[in-house]
Amino acid sequence: MPYLDHLKVKPLSVIRSSTWNELVGVVETIGYDGGVDVYGYAHKDIIPEQDLALNLGIDTRKFKKINCGYGEFAYSVKVQGKEVLKDGDPITISEDKTTEPYLLGKVWGQAVADYADVFASDLLVQKSGRVRVKLSASADVVAYFKHKPYDETAAVIAALNAGASIKANTWFEQELAVMQNDYVNVRVSPGATLNLMLLNIGSL
Repeated sequence: MPYLDHLKVKPLSVIRSSTWNELVGVVETIGYDGGVDVYGYAHKDIIPEQDLALNLGIDTRKFKKINCGYGEFAYSVKVQGKEVLKDGDPITISEDKTTEPYLLGKVWGQAVADYADVFASDLLVQKSGRVRVKLSASADVVAYFKHKPYDETAAVIAALNAGASIKANTWFEQELAVMQNDYVNVRVSPGATLNLMLLNIGSL
């Protein structure tokens, strides 16, 4: 880091061109040749003066996004307020797909009979969490969710949308709690042409 004390001008002193040029050189070094230039581009490693003493952002002033290749953390990492490290064993979060939606089943522009299962076979839930029903129909319909828990022998069929009719050509979405290895399906009444997706969203 350049020090500028020797460039300070004493009262009634004459500023020589050599002094001024040296000052300009120092400013250029700081502004353009330093670790980070005036445009925000980094040209060198950014190294704190002391180990574990400085912060990058604070609770009320966060960086929006960090893009990097690798990372090493001496202590712990939190994601959405939860520790990524548990009992000293690292969790590979890059491979943790628990919250990404998984498509269980889909029909698009398919005619479905009145109160018949949309899918020929009930769909197996892959992850404990939720199933999101996303549906639009060519006519006003009442939609039903068929759910058989993994430890039960009989399925329960109950209306979605609190039993209210879903208007034709509008999108409807609702999520329901499920467990891994449950079976699910959908019905509508009256019959209609459906666009339907069942998405399985795992819980952390």
